[in-house]
Amino acid sequence: MTSTTRTVRRLTMLTMAGFLAVLGTRPAGAVPVFARKYQTSCQTCHQIFPKLNPFGQAFRLNGYRMPAEAQSEDVVKEKPVSLGSEGYKRLWPEAVYPSDIPGHVPIAINMKFADVYASSHDETGRSIVHNDFQFPQEANLFTAGTLGEIFGFLGEFTYAERPDGGSDTEIEHAQLDAVVYVAAVPGKAFPAPAEHAKMDQLNLVFTPHVLPILVGTTVDFKNSDAVLHNVFSADACADKFNLGTWPKGQSKSFTFKRECAATLLCKVHPEMEAFVVAVPTPYFAVTKADGSYAIAGVPDGSYTVKVWHPKLKPAQKTVKVAGATEAGFEIVK
Repeated sequence: MTSTTRTVRRLTMLTMAGFLAVLGTRPAGAVPVFARKYQTSCQTCHQIFPKLNPFGQAFRLNGYRMPAEAQSEDVVKEKPVSLGSEGYKRLWPEAVYPSDIPGHVPIAINMKFADVYASSHDETGRSIVHNDFQFPQEANLFTAGTLGEIFGFLGEFTYAERPDGGSDTEIEHAQLDAVVYVAAVPGKAFPAPAEHAKMDQLNLVFTPHVLPILVGTTVDFKNSDAVLHNVFSADACADKFNLGTWPKGQSKSFTFKRECAATLLCKVHPEMEAFVVAVPTPYFAVTKADGSYAIAGVPDGSYTVKVWHPKLKPAQKTVKVAGATEAGFEIVK
């Protein structure tokens, strides 16, 4: 199901402001419901849980349906339950439109455990070993499926244990996380900042999820969890770097030398994912939850303004800045 968000916020104190109309939502994770429905392996759509392969992307963009489903009903192995005959279509809206519901319970549960080992020394030099078996460390309740010919749905409820022994719950929701930035300005170069940008790994999540930076910026990746973490990227524009693994409290760094939208992953925890977007000017912003953004300090003039999103198509337009200026974009799947 496609949702649309349209929000306009006027900002008179900033040089450039605007909004995004977004057609799309956060991508699906691994859901065994679909594997049961089509009697196929999860590897059909996933290369590494929960990252989608190209076929999985096509499946998601097709409303959580197999592309061949329109040509042959035999693709669906677990048939849905019909709510009425086809003839009722001619009577709608005077009668209930015939549809169907999943023929199986559209719920799946995923549970993770961890054995966290750490050692330290007391004031006498005696070694103290800490062994914390966490089960469940994280539990995910998925619901997903299709209703009728045009409606598809996916939801996720997550329970997770924090390293400090507490717990968090989260309901997955649409994430915008689009980067709006001014493209390269001919004849103008911008030196990289001396201060490093920061990305943390906390509660098995990269924070922030999307980090825009100026080309040449060094990013420090900190581990704030009581488990080993790793950061690597398979993107050539980020030199396919791999920083290895390191424990809690330590950081490792990498400098992004070229314009790049790098996908970041963790070899220890394959469900983790984030993005560093290195852009050619210091004029950039990440959209807020309502789709609004603000970029400060842009001099008056004509610029190409671009929008990047990890799952949606990029967009761009020419914007003439004269004092406080608004620019709206629409990005689609």
